[in-house]
Amino acid sequence: MRHYLLAAVTIVLTSSLASAGSDPPTSAAGLVNQRLIQPLAAKERDQGKFSRARPAPSERRVRMLDEKPQQDSAGEAFVTFAVDIRQGWGDEEEANWTKAAITGCVYPDRGEVFIKRGKAFHPAAAAVGKKTKAAPERTCHAAAQVSAR
Repeated sequence: MRHYLLAAVTIVLTSSLASAGSDPPTSAAGLVNQRLIQPLAAKERDQGKFSRARPAPSERRVRMLDEKPQQDSAGEAFVTFAVDIRQGWGDEEEANWTKAAITGCVYPDRGEVFIKRGKAFHPAAAAVGKKTKAAPERTCHAAAQVSAR
């Protein structure tokens, strides 16, 4: 009888954990964490201790720069963000943070995150070394900005 009870509890817990992991993030900041910050952290975790690559930041934080979504020329809503980084393990004072180390935008309805590279925006996968093509020019530009060009 105990075996059946244990099996039932295991099934319930497994199904609840599986459904918790498959829920899409509901906020723009959640999308940035899932599509950009977590893959960057995973890549840096695999980096060797004696690598010549830049040391990984000790902490990152996401700041959403827009209070309300903007519209691009296609009428899709996006929100701009900046990722601040902190190197080392010293004080957590504001002066120790590098502001806007990564900037970009997120399209919450589409679930896409773009980062700025030079003058163009690329999918967030570019931050972890994947080859990507630049997004269309309207991406991350408000409709008024695109028409003014």
